[in-house]
Amino acid sequence: MAELLPTSTGRAQLDALRTYEEHAAKGDAHGAFNCSVCYARGLGCSRDRDKALRFLRQAADGGLPQAQAQLAYLYSTGRGGIDGKDDAEAERWWRLAAAQGDHDAVSRLQKRGIAVARRASPPPPPPERSRLAILFDDFCVGPCAVFLGKLRGGTPPSDLADPLLEEPVSTEPEYEI
Repeated sequence: MAELLPTSTGRAQLDALRTYEEHAAKGDAHGAFNCSVCYARGLGCSRDRDKALRFLRQAADGGLPQAQAQLAYLYSTGRGGIDGKDDAEAERWWRLAAAQGDHDAVSRLQKRGIAVARRASPPPPPPERSRLAILFDDFCVGPCAVFLGKLRGGTPPSDLADPLLEEPVSTEPEYEI
């Protein structure tokens, strides 16, 4: 499986990756997509393009529009472990993503001169954030933003701050007596 990184952030990312892998093994498209991102970026593991692509395909086959759009992009560019460009396969995946309302897929199809039927009704409200999405944000996105911000000498946005590194901030107003 993935190798353990020496930092506490690395261990947290590894734990999150293990959770995503468990869900992906049960057929969860969101879990597979998160695994793909972790393996592609090396979050909680060594970078592994083959595993990233395998999990991305699983998520796309599971009907996740952002995975379908990402896979279409890889086919259109021949990147990310895809052997050569395949515009027909890219278009197929973008059509599937666009049918579910993925704006990026709609835009890319329109740029290629392909008409995309608009939905008659507004898209459904976004689903409640799953535990996997929250784990991904907490253990992968936030700590990475904090680390990169510190490397660049700046401070990360407060909504991405690592709660383990920041002192608690009181939301109560301060009064002098």
